[in-house]
Amino acid sequence: MLPHGVAWWYPDLSQIAIRPQYRLFSRKFRTAWPVKGLIHVSPHDEALMTHCVKRIPWSSALITAIWFAVVLFGSLTFVVQYALEGGFTTLGGAFLGIGITGLAGMVALFGIVTVTLSYRLEDSRLIQVYDELRAAIMPTNVP
Repeated sequence: MLPHGVAWWYPDLSQIAIRPQYRLFSRKFRTAWPVKGLIHVSPHDEALMTHCVKRIPWSSALITAIWFAVVLFGSLTFVVQYALEGGFTTLGGAFLGIGITGLAGMVALFGIVTVTLSYRLEDSRLIQVYDELRAAIMPTNVP
């Protein structure tokens, strides 16, 4: 146990799995894209080499990709159908088409901002747990 998460050592795989525990971060926002870490440990000369791989659940990635595909496909389908039916031939129709296309762009942009900020939040939580693990493992009097 660490102050803000847990770490599991798998000696047969030479790996350490780290995961933030959200209840230990007080009542902060929890996102749909939790990030976990897998630290690969390998001996190198007289030291240990580590490599941390960050992972998100495949279901979160799949649902996010489907959402973006629906927004993109739906927006493109609307523009093509609207243009084929002559929606852009009048000034009022052109304004309506541009307005709805802009709204679809704002929905996509909101999705990108949400995913980006959520990833940064979850990444900072994982890095905090990683730093706590390093502090627990590393001796304090290293020159």
